[in-house]
Amino acid sequence: MADSKTSSTTIISLDEEDKNAKTETGLAAEAAQKAKSTHIEKVLKITLPVIAVVLLLVCGYIYIAMSFRGRFLPNTWAGDTYLTGLDPHSAAEIFKAQYEMPVIRIEFPDGSAKTVKAGDIGWNADFDLGVLNAMKEQNIYNWLPAMMSRQLLTVSPVITYDKDLLYRYYSNSEYVMDQKQYPRVYEIVKDAEMGFAEYDGKKARMDVDEVFDHVVSELDRYTYCSDITVTVPESFLSDIDYTAQEIADKEYFSKLEGVLNCDIVYDMGTEQIPVKGAAIANMLIKVGDWPALNPDGEFTFDNEKIEEFVGSICYKYNTYGTRRFNATRGETVIIKGGTYGTLIDSTAEIAYLKSALNDKASFDGKADVHEPKYIHEGNVRGLDDTGGTYIEVDKTDQKLYAYMDSELVYESDVVTGWVSHYGDTPSGNYSIFSKLHNQRLIGDAFVYDWIAFNNKIGIHDALWRDEFGKQIYISGGSHGCVNVPLETADFLYDNYDIGTPVFVFY
Repeated sequence: MADSKTSSTTIISLDEEDKNAKTETGLAAEAAQKAKSTHIEKVLKITLPVIAVVLLLVCGYIYIAMSFRGRFLPNTWAGDTYLTGLDPHSAAEIFKAQYEMPVIRIEFPDGSAKTVKAGDIGWNADFDLGVLNAMKEQNIYNWLPAMMSRQLLTVSPVITYDKDLLYRYYSNSEYVMDQKQYPRVYEIVKDAEMGFAEYDGKKARMDVDEVFDHVVSELDRYTYCSDITVTVPESFLSDIDYTAQEIADKEYFSKLEGVLNCDIVYDMGTEQIPVKGAAIANMLIKVGDWPALNPDGEFTFDNEKIEEFVGSICYKYNTYGTRRFNATRGETVIIKGGTYGTLIDSTAEIAYLKSALNDKASFDGKADVHEPKYIHEGNVRGLDDTGGTYIEVDKTDQKLYAYMDSELVYESDVVTGWVSHYGDTPSGNYSIFSKLHNQRLIGDAFVYDWIAFNNKIGIHDALWRDEFGKQIYISGGSHGCVNVPLETADFLYDNYDIGTPVFVFY
C-alpha cells in the first residue's frame, strides 16, 4: 500500500515538471516572437523612409531625365556653340546662322588652280539631320554625369550642290581647257623666239572627266569648313605612245635644236645679241619652210642670209654718216655727215660669222662672246654711243641743249649761221676737238670761251649780241659758228670735255 502511494506521487510530480517545462518553452518562444516583431518594426521604421527617399530620388532623376527628351543634355557643346537645353530645330537654326559658305580651290598638277565660290554652284548646308544625329549620341539618363564633365559633340551638315554648275567652273579653268583643246599629237611648230619648237601633246595628259569625278569625291568628304582645297595628284597624268612618224620628227627636231642653240653672242657693249633661235633658223637653207638636211645629215647655212643678219646689226648700231636722233623738241630727225659715230666693219663681220657658223665649236654649249670689228667707234659701244652725254644744237628752234648721263642739265637760246651772207652752220654729227680761252675770231671778234667741233666752226660767247634765239639768224646770223651767251659758254667749257658729241640739225 505504501509502495503504491509512493509510486503515484512520483508520477504526478513528473507530469507537473513536464507541464512546467512546456510552459517555460512557450513563454520563451513567445518572447522570441515578440522580440522578432519588435526588430522588424524597428527595421521598417528605418528602411521605409529610406526606400521612400530612394523612390523619390529615382522618380526625380527620371523626371529630370524625361525633361531632356528632345533636348541636349547639360554642359553640351559643339565647337564654340552651347547646346544645353536646345531642341534640334533651335540648334539647327543657330548653326545655319553661323555657317559661312566655303571657297573651293582646285589645284592642278602644273601648280595652277581654279577657285570657286560655293554659292555659285548652289551649295547648301542642311543642319537638321546633322543635329539629330548628334543628339542620338546622348542618353537622357546620363544627364547627371553630363553636368560633371563637358560634352563635346560634332554637328555635321548634309551638303548638297549642283554638280553641273561645278563642272562648268572646272571646265573653264585654263589647265582643263588646255587638256581638252590641245591636240594629243607631237609636231614641230614655228616659234617667234626660237624659230622652231616642238609641241608635244602626248606628255602628261589627263582624262578630264575622271579628274572631275575625283574632285567630286573629295568634295563629298568635306562638311564644315570655310575653305576647301582639292588637289589633283600627278598620278592622273599619263603619256601617250608616239607614232612612227612622230618618232622620226622627234629625232629631226633633236638635231635641229642643237643648231638653234648656237653659242655665239655678239658683245655690242651695253647690249648682248645672242645668235640663236629665230636668228639661226632664218640663216639655215630650207626646203619650203623647213630647214633641210644635206646628204651628210647636217644643216647648212645660206650665205646671203648671213649677210642680211650682219646688215641688220649694222643698221641698228651704225651712226657714223647717218644718225637717227631723238631731238628734245619731240621729233626723230635724220642727221647726216660729220665726224662722230659708230661704224661696224661689215665685211670683217660677215667673214667671221660664216666661219663661226661652220665651226662645230660654236655649238658645244660653251658661250662664244664676240666683239665686232669697228671702222669708227663712238664714246660708248651700244645703241646709244654717246653714253647720254652730248650737246644738241637745234637750228630750227635756235636752241642749245646740254645732256649729262641722259639728263637735260642746261638749255640756252643761240644764234647760228647767217645763211644768205656767211653760210649756214653745218649740220652733222661732230665732237669737241678743241677748247681755248680768250681767242680772236674772224673779223677780229674777241671771245672768252672757244669750243671747236668742226674745223673752224665752234660754240662761243658773243658779247656783241644783246639777245639770242628767235629768228635773229635769218637777218643777222653768225659767220657759221654757234653764238651763245657768256654764261652758256662758261658752263659748256667747264663741264664738257674734248670728245663730247655735238649734234647740229634743223
